Amino acid sequence: MDGARMQEWTGEHYEYRWERLAGDLRRLRCLALFCLLLLVLLAMPVIYLLGSSLRCKQDEVSPETLPIFQKQEASPTNCSETKPKIHLSAIKQNSSCVKNVLPILEWTVRINEQLSPMKYFDGFLVIPKKGYYYVYTQVTFRCPDGTCETIEYCGKKGVDVRNVMQVVSLKSPSYPVPQPIMKGESTIDKSGKWRKTIYVGGIFQLWEDDTLMVNVSNPALVGFGGEADITYFGAFLI
Repeated sequence: MDGARMQEWTGEHYEYRWERLAGDLRRLRCLALFCLLLLVLLAMPVIYLLGSSLRCKQDEVSPETLPIFQKQEASPTNCSETKPKIHLSAIKQNSSCVKNVLPILEWTVRINEQLSPMKYFDGFLVIPKKGYYYVYTQVTFRCPDGTCETIEYCGKKGVDVRNVMQVVSLKSPSYPVPQPIMKGESTIDKSGKWRKTIYVGGIFQLWEDDTLMVNVSNPALVGFGGEADITYFGAFLI
C-alpha cells in the first residue's frame, strides 16, 4: 500500500472513531439528563411529605395541653389540615323551659378553630362531610356556694332534683327528630357544696349536614366559663 493510500485510510479511520466517540458522548449526555429527571421525579413525593410534616409540626398543639381523648388528634402522624374538628366550651345558659324536652346547652368556639370546616350555631354542631367521627362531651354540674337547693328550673327546685343527666342527640336532614346517641347521668348524694362531672365519648358514622347537640337535665347547675373549661363538647374526623 503506497503512502497516499495509507494516509487516506488513516484519515477515514480517525474520522470514523471520532464520529463514534461523538455519538457515545451524546448518548451519555442523554442518559445523564434522563437520570437527573428521574431523580427529581422520585424525590418529589419525599419533598412533599417533608413539607407536610413541617407544616403539621408548626400548626400542632402540644398534646400535654389536651385531654387524653384528643392526643391522637394532635399527633403528627394524624395531622391533616383538611380534617374537620372543633372543640366548644360552655357559656352562660339562657335556655327556656320546654315541657318534656331537655334544654340544649350553648357553647362558644375557640378562636383558633373559628375557620374550621365544622361549624357551630345556636347549640348545634354541623357535620361538613360524611365519615367516622369521634364525638365527646364533658358536663360538670356543680353547686359552688351550697345554695343550689333554691335554684328553680321548669317548676322544680334544686332540692327536688336528686340526679343530673346529659344526652348527646343527633338530628339528620332525612330524619329531623333528634335521636339520643350517648347518655350519662349521676346521682346527687349530698347537699351543700358538690360537683358531678359526666363524660361520654364514642365513634359514630355521620353524614353531611347531620347536627349534634347536648341536652342536660338542668342548665342552671352547669359549670362554664372561667372554671378551667370543665364543660366542653367537640368532634373530629378520624
